[in-house]
Amino acid sequence: MESKEDFTFKNREEVIRFENLIKSYNEKRFSLHLDQISLVKAYDYLYGLYPNNKASKIFTALFDIYINFMLLYYEFSDLGGTWNRFFSKGKLEGGSLLDSEEKFFGKIDIHRFSSNFIFRYRALWDKIMGFLILMYDFDNHQKFNDAKSKKRTFKKLANEIKGISKDSIDSIDLILKTLEKFDSEFRTAEAHGTGSLRKSSLSMSQMPDNPLFKLIDYWEAIWLMFILIGKMFDHETEL
Repeated sequence: MESKEDFTFKNREEVIRFENLIKSYNEKRFSLHLDQISLVKAYDYLYGLYPNNKASKIFTALFDIYINFMLLYYEFSDLGGTWNRFFSKGKLEGGSLLDSEEKFFGKIDIHRFSSNFIFRYRALWDKIMGFLILMYDFDNHQKFNDAKSKKRTFKKLANEIKGISKDSIDSIDLILKTLEKFDSEFRTAEAHGTGSLRKSSLSMSQMPDNPLFKLIDYWEAIWLMFILIGKMFDHETEL
């Protein structure tokens, strides 16, 4: 239940204000220009097309993706920045994290940022799948939400959407293949086992020999999906 103090957008002007402030935040904190998705364009598109209750639900899902994508970027940026600052070629190379406080502190930060990235990354893909179901199969969103396996349910529901294009089906297959690989390489062990990330994050091996290097490819995959979602509100593409 929402209280009077809970944050929600009351009107289009507040969406504009938020978007301007978040752009300023990103530029000043991270030199990041995150303009792949325009919340204002999405707001206009959704509220111009759907009844308020439907538009509100889809816009809220998009806003959640928008915020979490930025947080994922911050984790990725901190991970890369820490690695470059401490462990790039010619800096703290070789040996063990136990050799010095500087190595130890740097490696614990690497572990923290990479661990945060892995869990946020996987959760964000679930949010993206839920958003796409809301956009294309709104009435079945609750079925997706309640499913034990989001991946299987997403594939089933998406393939049953009438008139779905071959390009969209290819995009869906790509999402699911990406998730299967990511779960196998990173997420499953961290979420359901004793974990294996520490073997890489606490290692003194250099990039690209360190398995953490693979996170770059996964980041690029979700970055491309973020661009595609933004284009949905420019009427350039379906998915």
